[in-house]
Amino acid sequence: METRSGKHAKTTHKWAKLKTRSSPMQLFKCIKSLTRNQQEDVNRMGFGKMLSFNLSGIPLKLAHYVVDHFNPEEMAIEMPCGSIDVDVQSVHDLLGIPKKGIDMQTVRAYSKLDVVVEAWRKRYRKRFVAPTSLAQSILTSDEANSFHFRLDFLMLFLTVMVECNKNGRMKEWILKTFTGDTDFSKINWCAYLIQQIKSCKDGWKSCDPESPFSGPLTLLALLYVDRVKCTGFPVDRTIYPIVFWNKYELKKKRTVGDKKRWLWWRGFV
Repeated sequence: METRSGKHAKTTHKWAKLKTRSSPMQLFKCIKSLTRNQQEDVNRMGFGKMLSFNLSGIPLKLAHYVVDHFNPEEMAIEMPCGSIDVDVQSVHDLLGIPKKGIDMQTVRAYSKLDVVVEAWRKRYRKRFVAPTSLAQSILTSDEANSFHFRLDFLMLFLTVMVECNKNGRMKEWILKTFTGDTDFSKINWCAYLIQQIKSCKDGWKSCDPESPFSGPLTLLALLYVDRVKCTGFPVDRTIYPIVFWNKYELKKKRTVGDKKRWLWWRGFV
């Protein structure tokens, strides 16, 4: 943890709890409630592996530790025991989302919303759209209009897994790059995610427990717990990390053996 003096505290420090705006709960609840037709739509989008997503929450002390040790300049989670790269391949291996296709940095944003996208946005009457609203729309979706469903799912994914506003609501600028004909499966979402999270710690203060983090907490936490090995805690490597890791496993791993100290910073990469 970086202190006010700029020095890093020892790992025996009593870690603060992270104030997060990007809990995975709404995405978890949504995925578990999808119909067969909706699951097929998610598969066609290139997000099929996310149907196995099993994480409803993250211990807040672990969350603080991981975010504090993420270096956005090096795009790595850096610890005394080693470093974990956060790159296109690691994101693809973890989440299975497309790593090839259109680079969103090269896509021109329109001056206003496409008529189909605007119709989608008008379904939400509030100025800012919350993840709960996106999830509720998915759960009550008219499956005859699959574009609305696909955009609901995509924006919920981006809000939870990539970035949200400081108030926890959906960021909307990307909507101006879409049309009703946009094929989401043709976009390099791994590269987009990497580009966006380079600034995820801007404005976040490690030493301030009230400073909210609105970046990719779930992604960083999953990369961390999957790569850091702890003696006495077996992990089933035959199944996807997003299947194995759930809130119960995270809480269990932190207290194996010596319950007085967390295992997270005593492992090895």
